[in-house]
Amino acid sequence: MEAEQAHTIDGWATSTRPVREDGSGHVVEVEGEAFLELRLTPASGVDLTGHSADPTYEGPTRIDPGATVAVEELVRTGDFEANLAWVVGVAERAPFAVALLDDPVRLVVDVVPAG
Repeated sequence: MEAEQAHTIDGWATSTRPVREDGSGHVVEVEGEAFLELRLTPASGVDLTGHSADPTYEGPTRIDPGATVAVEELVRTGDFEANLAWVVGVAERAPFAVALLDDPVRLVVDVVPAG
């Protein structure tokens, strides 16, 4: 998974615990047996620097990655006060690596499949 931002990503966090939707606290159904929560800050699906809230991301809030070995689904679970959250559903608990790259600025998460 890659999360690309126009400027910088000052902070990010990962978690393997089950998560809930930001704000409401509702349980989020995500395909998979284990979950990786990604929180990016400052990040948002809209640009609030102007007079209007222009979308920076207009894609789906649920993504089926297709025929991958480890990742089963990605679900956006929050976008509030410069905190953007996605959950990655994986087939099973697995090692993962996180890298912050630039040009363009992006967060890359690699999940190592079992076997």
